[in-house]
Amino acid sequence: MKKTLILGMLIIGIASTGCSPQSDFDKMMSSPEFERKAKASLLVNSGAKKSQSGDEKGAIADFDQSIEIDPKIAEAYGNRGIVKFSLGDIKGAITDYDQSIILDPKYTKSYFNRGNAKSSLGDIKGAITDYDQAIILDPKYAEAYTNRGIRKSESGDLKGAITDYNQSIVIDPKLAKAYGNRGATKYTLGDVKGAIADYDQAIILDPKNAVAYYDRGIVKYQSGDKKEAIIDYDRAIILNSKYANAYSNRGVAKYQSGDIQGSLADFKIAAFLVQQRGDEDSYKKLQKLIQLLERK
Repeated sequence: MKKTLILGMLIIGIASTGCSPQSDFDKMMSSPEFERKAKASLLVNSGAKKSQSGDEKGAIADFDQSIEIDPKIAEAYGNRGIVKFSLGDIKGAITDYDQSIILDPKYTKSYFNRGNAKSSLGDIKGAITDYDQAIILDPKYAEAYTNRGIRKSESGDLKGAITDYNQSIVIDPKLAKAYGNRGATKYTLGDVKGAIADYDQAIILDPKNAVAYYDRGIVKYQSGDKKEAIIDYDRAIILNSKYANAYSNRGVAKYQSGDIQGSLADFKIAAFLVQQRGDEDSYKKLQKLIQLLERK
């Protein structure tokens, strides 16, 4: 018992002198390897913040530096891929997503983002495969269901698309994009009332969704309600003053309603906008239409 007390006092005495051996935690914190990885991680965080604030070049520079310091951080590649995609470097983005997935095969977001990038290149099958994997890793990934639904719709699998939109809405009832795209698919399937109901909900959830107003306008026009169609095109144009298709479709609806001058004004604006974006075919078609109306 006495020996135990003496030993305890000795141990306490050692601790109280401030000369205790360096702990494993202290060793880890002071190691060059830890400092290297910490610096790389800080650069990833810095790059993410710069990306969110719109400094895309600064973000790329931070991600580049992080990868140079530690080439095994999946998030650095994944985040750099996001910025490259927003800058229009789709192939570069896919290369970065590939590498992030190699480093972390359970990196759900990179599968989703790679699916989006593949979609941009027209690789619908490859995109669906990536959305499949994202959903396997995260069965509650509402946006992955929505985007997979869009790709299924494009490939002709309309019922499969509806199923995906339904699941997306079950997971996230406030996802406007799911309602809007389900509305478009319902319209294609001939369910006009269902389509309008979905567009209504998309607009309730996102009142600044110009595309939802535009799409609902098309459905209303096709249903014979030209007046309501024009109102929806008006709203789409208020939200996006450069929405060429909304001007041209409103022009058609005005013409069919007997407002020749109003339709002519809309076609002229649409022609100007499509010429600005380099769409010469649409510009020529609109110019012919304008010339015909000016002769009346």
